[in-house]
Amino acid sequence: MPAKKINHNKILLIGNSKSWNSSEYMPKVLGDLGYLNTEVICPYKGGATLQNHYDNRNTAAYYERYICYTKNTYGWKEKTSVSLTQIIADNPDITHVIFQQNTQNAEIVSSYSCLNDLIGLFSGCNARPKFYLMSQWASANVTDSNTDNMLSVCKEVAESNSNIQDIIPVGHCIEKLKSNSLFTDVAPVLLADDNTHLHPGFPKTMAALSIVETLFGLDDKLYLSDGTNDATYLINNLCWNIAKETKAYNIVDESWHNLTYTEYFKNYNNVSSYQPKYKKVGNVVTIIGVVTPTGTLAQAQNGYRIAEGLPSDCCPPTTFRVVCAGSGMNKWLLNVNTTGTLGASRYGIDTDSDMTTGIWMPFSVTYLV
Repeated sequence: MPAKKINHNKILLIGNSKSWNSSEYMPKVLGDLGYLNTEVICPYKGGATLQNHYDNRNTAAYYERYICYTKNTYGWKEKTSVSLTQIIADNPDITHVIFQQNTQNAEIVSSYSCLNDLIGLFSGCNARPKFYLMSQWASANVTDSNTDNMLSVCKEVAESNSNIQDIIPVGHCIEKLKSNSLFTDVAPVLLADDNTHLHPGFPKTMAALSIVETLFGLDDKLYLSDGTNDATYLINNLCWNIAKETKAYNIVDESWHNLTYTEYFKNYNNVSSYQPKYKKVGNVVTIIGVVTPTGTLAQAQNGYRIAEGLPSDCCPPTTFRVVCAGSGMNKWLLNVNTTGTLGASRYGIDTDSDMTTGIWMPFSVTYLV
């Protein structure tokens, strides 16, 4: 059995009927994984665009229904007066927010222009939630609806918006399920009678697994073999594997990016891996490096710039200062500036000293933006 996971999670989906459709089986999947304190909230408005959600953020009773899922169950929370801002106010402990555009606009990059406005509505939450885009599947009754195009648009939007943590590739998972012979031979019904929404059973399981994999990771095998080739067991495992494989389509960039030296500093001992570099994961920025001056730098109150090129979305809101170790007993002050530069000053033990070539100046800092 999976280990119990008692961390609180509250997941809000802002989209349309496909958001509701995709999340219906999430409580079952989360329960099977051992998440004991998770709530999934989906205000229901069929066909709504993201712009509709923002424009009607203060409109009482905008949502037709207000769905709240808990472990192994789901139900309608009927409210006579509910708006998006009220939902956020009632749930300040939201941990994850998933945005989904409607089918008619999902292939139009400009239709996501209100994304930062929607994200701004969560500024009063207890802790900053993580934000995601969910890519959907094509609807058979919408002309030229294309799953791959929807995923490409989500990638383009997410890559240009540092607030987005990741893409949830539900649509791509559904397409992979549809094309697998195990599914088509045993349980080939993918869409409901309306040719738009997912059929109950395996398709909804596939959607839920895709969401949970992106948010939390499917570390535990959900569907253990009972020694038979039962079709339910086989297709559930197929869905599990597809969800794991499509993680490669997500856009979190955890790679390091080099900063550019000024004329005052270079790599310590000319080791290339010591080049100052940064990476950003979500709203967490880390900067590392080991440097030494290119020549003697006379003590100066304002110090000297080490490197530059930190992108604006990685710059701290105010100058971030860290005391770092130097050669021997020496120490120095690292400044991470709002302008995207790194600076060094106040090198010495008891008093400021000149910085000379060959001294060891390592640094490693992490901060939130």
